[in-house]
Amino acid sequence: MKYLEPFENNPNTPRLIPNFKQPERKLLSVFLALLGMSASAREIILKNCGYNSGRSCTIQSAMEVSFKSSMVSDVRPDGLIVCTRGKTQWAAFVEAKAERNAIRSDQIHSYLDLARQTGVGTVITISNEFARTPDSPPYHLDTKKTRNTGVFHFAWADIRTSLEMLRAHGGLEAVELGLIKECLDFFWDERSGVATYDAMREVWPAFVEAASTTLGFNANVKGLTDVVYGWQQERRDLCSKLIHFSGVEVELRHVVGVRADDAARTKVDRQMLADDYMMSAHYHFKTQKLTAEVLLDLRACRMTAQLDIPLPDNKGAKATVAWLAKVLGVQPLTDASICIDWPWRGVGSLLTVDAFLREPEYYVEGHKLPPKGVKLIISRHGVRTFKSRKKVISDVEAMVLELVGYARDNAWV
Repeated sequence: MKYLEPFENNPNTPRLIPNFKQPERKLLSVFLALLGMSASAREIILKNCGYNSGRSCTIQSAMEVSFKSSMVSDVRPDGLIVCTRGKTQWAAFVEAKAERNAIRSDQIHSYLDLARQTGVGTVITISNEFARTPDSPPYHLDTKKTRNTGVFHFAWADIRTSLEMLRAHGGLEAVELGLIKECLDFFWDERSGVATYDAMREVWPAFVEAASTTLGFNANVKGLTDVVYGWQQERRDLCSKLIHFSGVEVELRHVVGVRADDAARTKVDRQMLADDYMMSAHYHFKTQKLTAEVLLDLRACRMTAQLDIPLPDNKGAKATVAWLAKVLGVQPLTDASICIDWPWRGVGSLLTVDAFLREPEYYVEGHKLPPKGVKLIISRHGVRTFKSRKKVISDVEAMVLELVGYARDNAWV
């Protein structure tokens, strides 16, 4: 195979503990070394590139590869991955950027030319730019050059999310689990060159402003899809932070259901934003069977987060309310509310935690059966905060992590 040429006497072998100075080379070295050492990590990441590596796949990788025999010998991809399963092989070039450096279209076009000559069928790009889906890169490509070569893009934060989910899911052997934990420590280090999603799209302030006017906006307004994609990126990034923060498995869910594809989710997200001026995120703590929900209301400039409170079993209404008052009274959450969902009631009782703690017996009168559920809610309002592309992200993340931190302190998650 022509693409095996760079493996001959190549000194740039990826290492888990690299000595490179450039952040992108460090990140790529750790990433490629991890793929070679962890079959589980290799499987979940390469599956998004259309390749099913399985457990029996063998992998070779190299960095700063060159092909002297090609017609474009001056083109040197950052990395090369070759996977072998039985008699079949799959190969991919890798281009990696770190910090605020962006992927250049002309560079990827040259990789595609080289791929055509060497038989490499895939090009993978990784940077801190987010893509809506791996096969929708955030840069322009000449479709003529991609006819026979797949191009996939990942944000480093997305790779980190996948590894966090893998770590939290369980079932890994101790050595592989330790390996992934070490890599995650590196990817979470602010010196690694991995940047988190920290600002909504540039059109965000205009949409918040329009939502408060009489005319508002509709589904056909320019930039609406861009806002939706920005929120989708944020909720994915927040999912990885929740896993990292709580240490348990967290699934990103959607109101449209777990079986819905990306197109169906985006359609519902667009409709919710256009019709109701709202955007939501849903996180499921799988083992604990608890759900956290986040809602951004553009018209009211309000952000809300709520989390299920796990109620004790085999208790009546009075005992359950007494338990709830005891738990919430130990360390009250500032400006929080609760929603108590009683049987046979269409709408739950919403009240502040302070009001509940002053007279919990009052709220159990007339009830014999325990509540069907109780949600702990934090809601904050601020026009200036909401219009800020960066502040709205930092504030919503701080609010959600505060709520989950409270749940963690109470051993709910």
